[in-house]
Amino acid sequence: MNSYNYKYDLDDFIENDELNTQIYGILLALQDGAPDRYRLQRDLVHMFNKMYEMCHVIRQEKHPEMHAPNYWGLIRSEHLSYETSIIFSGVYLILSLRPETSTNLSICLSRLKSKINLTYFELFEPILNSGKAFADGKALPPDFAFLKSEADKIDDLSKRELYYQEYQTRYKQAQNQGDILKQIEDEIKLIERTKALTYQDNVEIPTESEKGAGASGKVRAVVIMEILKQMGKGKSANDLSAICRLVSFLTNQSEKKLYNEAQKGILLSSYHDAEISQVNEILKSLNISISIEKNKDY
Repeated sequence: MNSYNYKYDLDDFIENDELNTQIYGILLALQDGAPDRYRLQRDLVHMFNKMYEMCHVIRQEKHPEMHAPNYWGLIRSEHLSYETSIIFSGVYLILSLRPETSTNLSICLSRLKSKINLTYFELFEPILNSGKAFADGKALPPDFAFLKSEADKIDDLSKRELYYQEYQTRYKQAQNQGDILKQIEDEIKLIERTKALTYQDNVEIPTESEKGAGASGKVRAVVIMEILKQMGKGKSANDLSAICRLVSFLTNQSEKKLYNEAQKGILLSSYHDAEISQVNEILKSLNISISIEKNKDY
């Protein structure tokens, strides 16, 4: 098990770390003598180290819930009762908002919370509630690290970028509260980015087998479906899954993907202009009264 690396400078904890900065504010209030609570005598760097040391230990355990009483006893053997409650209030907050790789945390945290003096825990609750509200989509994140941990779960880099842009807009709007024109401007920019990403998702990228092999999959599918329609068949007369099975057989496309696209309507865009022009010319030379169009659902 890796040992915890102690830090000796307060800035190692609070610089560019909003969550720790908020915890720092609580510890300062306790040092100043928060109402109805014992004045904290300990050095704040010591308190931060103890919080993060316990977080480090708990995160590495496969079943930390089994050792919760031992964690408490370890800290209590070196600290007064109220100091222990402060340390584990911080541990509860940090692990709730930054769980990282630890498992079975909820039971462990529940066991630890049952021992914490709620007079001290309630000082940390506003930060905790703000972080949880963000996770539910109701509030801004408590710090960048929390926001990044959520963003890193998005594999698609374009969508991850849009995720950051959305919260960038929300932060700007929070700063510009009262300036309605500025807020509208920021919202329009976000909508434009969202539309651009949606368009990018809809643009068909040819597979290796399609490159240099004639028309793209969507154009092929539309042509076959329109020929069926002229024969009195197609969507209005046949089961969609059977149509997609035929198109898949003739074009070697994924039947499932074809079905999903055909259900909502296959849409050709400017990306397909050259292919649309080419296939319409071929159909016309065969005296087949079919004309393929872009920006139309098939």
